[in-house]
Amino acid sequence: MDELRSRVTANLAGFRRQGALPLAEGLRHAAVTVCVLEDDERGPYTIVIKRGAHGRNPGQWALPGGRLADG
Repeated sequence: MDELRSRVTANLAGFRRQGALPLAEGLRHAAVTVCVLEDDERGPYTIVIKRGAHGRNPGQWALPGGRLADG
């Protein structure tokens, strides 16, 4: 996992970190997380979820996340 962490850190160093952008009217803050895991058999992999058949974005694959609550 140390090698993976080093590679990810080096790749992210090329990007500028920025805070949340101002929202346009009618939009709300949301966030996702990218969970990068690694095991001996599969190597590095990420976690994704499949949305339910009803509600927002039915049946879509997505990164875990959602609306941000105050606090």
